[in-house]
Amino acid sequence: MKKIKKFSTIGLLTLGALLVISPFFFMIITSFKSFNELASGNKLWPHHWTTDAYKVLFAIAKSDGNPIWRYFLNSLWTTLCLALVQMFFSAMGGFALYYYQTWVGKIVMWIFTALMAIPFESLLLGRFIFNSNLGWQNTPFALIWPFVGNVFTIYQFRSTFYRIGVNTKKAALADGMNSNEFFWTIALPAILPSIITSFILCFITSWNSTLWPVLILQPNSKWATIPVLLYKINTIDPITLVNSYGKVAHIDKVVSTVNLKMATTTLSMAPIFVLFIGLNRQLMKGILKEWKK
Repeated sequence: MKKIKKFSTIGLLTLGALLVISPFFFMIITSFKSFNELASGNKLWPHHWTTDAYKVLFAIAKSDGNPIWRYFLNSLWTTLCLALVQMFFSAMGGFALYYYQTWVGKIVMWIFTALMAIPFESLLLGRFIFNSNLGWQNTPFALIWPFVGNVFTIYQFRSTFYRIGVNTKKAALADGMNSNEFFWTIALPAILPSIITSFILCFITSWNSTLWPVLILQPNSKWATIPVLLYKINTIDPITLVNSYGKVAHIDKVVSTVNLKMATTTLSMAPIFVLFIGLNRQLMKGILKEWKK
């Protein structure tokens, strides 16, 4: 009975893993199909493996004056800056809300709870007008500063500081520490797994963000990110693709640009995959700590 239960568990986990991995697998192999093969029939496995989609992708990116590496560089540094600044302000906000509990803090928490119920899309128009009036349209400031304060992250850090407790701070103050020293030397190191988890989640969310960058940045902007390029690839006309880039990959006719879209998506996911592999242990440690609270 135990063996049957064990094999059933392994079978279900294997099936679940295959269901999760299969879309990524088909995405990668589709990116190596040729345009002519897609025009003749969309078979599951490529008949001839080719990098035509990647060649066309590089050509499209270069035609806007931005080589492909610039899109990645813009996404990388803006995402890193946003994640680091957001962690800093969120940690300070969570620290203040927990260790300085006043009636003002309770009102702030009620406001934060209400803000979490507001859909992101409903704030787009006001955010766009505000950033345009500041002259931040088509600049990296519009990708970073509107998101440095994250209500969910602040609330998460406040809950994490609860695990340290008020008595720990009282003991530190009794030993001669001030609040600033306690924050940097005791509080932050104690919640480091939670900080890493929040950093990874913020990095992934910012890296994959498409709606706001497409709205605030032009496709040929020197600050355009990977999602902006992906949006352009998704909206490109097949006839324009043949006329402008047919010689790059020897394209006779195009009825589908699925391989081009999959090539762009594959490249855009590579940094996220590397980040997850490198920080997988810290991410799981932070998640487990939050779950055990």
